[in-house]
Amino acid sequence: MWNFRYLFYHVNLISHSLLNKKIKLVDTIVAYAILNRSSIKTPINPSPKSEVTVKKALLIFISLAVMLLVISGCSQDDRATAPSQTTADPALKLGTGTIDVLIGFGANRPDAAIKSAGGNIKRQYKNFPVLFASLPQVAIDKLRNNPNVLYVERDAEKHYVAQTLDWGVDRVDAEYVHANSSFDGSGINVAILDSGGDMDHPDITWAGGYSATNRDASNWNDKEGHGTHVAGIISADDNGIGVVGGAPNCNVYAVQVGGRRLMISDIIEGLDWVAATHSDGDPNNDIHIINMSFGGGASSAEEAALQAVYNLGVLEIAATGNESGAVSYPAAYSFVMAISASTSTDAMASYSNYGSQVELIAPGSSILSTYKGGGYATMSGTSMASPMAAGVAALAWSAHPNYSRDQIRNLLNSSAENIGLSSNQQGSGLIDAEKAALGTTNGDDLGGGGNGDPGGADTLHVESISFANNKKNLNVYVTIHDEAHANSVSGASVSMTLHHVGGNDYTFGGTTDASGSVKFTLRGISVGLCFDATVTAVTKSGTTYNVSSNHETTDSYCIP
Repeated sequence: MWNFRYLFYHVNLISHSLLNKKIKLVDTIVAYAILNRSSIKTPINPSPKSEVTVKKALLIFISLAVMLLVISGCSQDDRATAPSQTTADPALKLGTGTIDVLIGFGANRPDAAIKSAGGNIKRQYKNFPVLFASLPQVAIDKLRNNPNVLYVERDAEKHYVAQTLDWGVDRVDAEYVHANSSFDGSGINVAILDSGGDMDHPDITWAGGYSATNRDASNWNDKEGHGTHVAGIISADDNGIGVVGGAPNCNVYAVQVGGRRLMISDIIEGLDWVAATHSDGDPNNDIHIINMSFGGGASSAEEAALQAVYNLGVLEIAATGNESGAVSYPAAYSFVMAISASTSTDAMASYSNYGSQVELIAPGSSILSTYKGGGYATMSGTSMASPMAAGVAALAWSAHPNYSRDQIRNLLNSSAENIGLSSNQQGSGLIDAEKAALGTTNGDDLGGGGNGDPGGADTLHVESISFANNKKNLNVYVTIHDEAHANSVSGASVSMTLHHVGGNDYTFGGTTDASGSVKFTLRGISVGLCFDATVTAVTKSGTTYNVSSNHETTDSYCIP
């Protein structure tokens, strides 16, 4: 009998060699044909029958070898002729595993195509033709070639555009509007797409909120602080504590789209929630304005969602970014208002991005506002400038409730103050709350309290000079107010000269108390003496003494 054990042994060797591409077909056949005379043992005196058996065995052997080579060759051809993987998104490359992608589609959802490609739909948006899915990397081009798929792009991370480093609402004269009108943002709904909000902050009255990042959508508590700071700039309550926002009585909603990470897929879900407010049957919660204090690269999915929300009549405002370079997205989209940042000296902040897309500039450096944990913090960045503009927009819209989104946008541009920068830096100019809401420019257009003061008086004047006596002492009371002639200023240093008509001059100095007043006393008076009291100086750090605004600078009094 033939010993076929060796035959199968060498067939196994051939298959191993061929599958690993270490020898060629001819070499294989020639080398192993020798087995007829060596490795395969035959009887010493083979019979014709045994000779036939050998030939059959060798024929089977060589056939198996050729078959293995053909099979192995087909495998190699598949890899060599695989279609090119050059794509519109160089970040999507062939490899193992799956990646998170955003898929834009046309008339029909490509659910079946995604499933057949080994993908998994992770999130469906109700108002946008976009799917958030996980796909094998090798399936990207195949899905892109689907006629109903508009684009496939990697889910990317964006970043908040703030840097921890104080003045602001004052410079745009929002406080003048508060003091001289009933306009305070009432009736205007503002959504803040950010890191959420401090749900229990004593200086913010929330109208509501939504979380795109937590399993519990009703838990949008801010763990980062960025969203709370932005919210305070827009709508901190005018309640005598902390700070006051540009539109303190607008309805502010915290839409949590990020925490430590800020992903486009979550931003789109936040926009989906905004869109839903316009179709939920409740007109009272329709969002009018959204603020986006974040930036990054362009995204077709993000642009599609923002365009859909814009088409609902929503005013979209975004920060230009803090890289001292080109305007980032979403601010760079033409339908979004791009806001750059200014300093207290009306210069463009060194960190602010700039370019032809800039529409307005707003205070952004060292802005004091609310912060997580019920606190307050000073921060700088276009992240602060954007909500400064959003607050003014809400204030102006409350003054013109019948205006459309486009009318408000045009109003903000036409009323802006030219502060002497290039259009790429300031756009139409510095946003002006007073002119946009009231059509006047009575405010002083100067900076805020400075040195960490929340708000504060930017110009000071003498509101009144009054006298009192007790037959022995003459008391002179000087009261100091800010530019609005309504708010007393404490901590102001006042100098006064009291002239005794026909006699000596007496010089006094003191500091105003919580009521904005300071008392000067001249002892040893007598009936019939007359005096002229003249305020010679008023100073307070971060403010300007405006003599031309004084109600009184000099007053006279005779002892009865």
